[in-house]
Amino acid sequence: MKESTSDRAPLRLGTARGRWVLATTVLGSGLAMLDSTVVNVALGRIGEDLDAGFSGLQWTVNAYTLSLASLILLGGSLGDRFGRRRVFLVGVVCGSPSLRCSAGSLPTSSC
Repeated sequence: MKESTSDRAPLRLGTARGRWVLATTVLGSGLAMLDSTVVNVALGRIGEDLDAGFSGLQWTVNAYTLSLASLILLGGSLGDRFGRRRVFLVGVVCGSPSLRCSAGSLPTSSC
């Protein structure tokens, strides 16, 4: 029988479980903010490489934001269906190759 949320003890920040939940929440939010920051920092280079003007860069940011929002909604729906912890871990594991690829393009990388 599956354990419902009402059968569990309340989550308290002073406990180890509460601190882990807080840490993973901060990690998830940090990843989303880092991802958005990377796109904004790279806009100058994107504009040069694609020979895009200001309006073209606006479309780039809008397309990125729309696709990210769609994936966040999909992740929330999948989290409701399959469990938030499982979907979060899959998202972090699938996102880590993206981080490795971006680090691989740095001149000091050993990849």
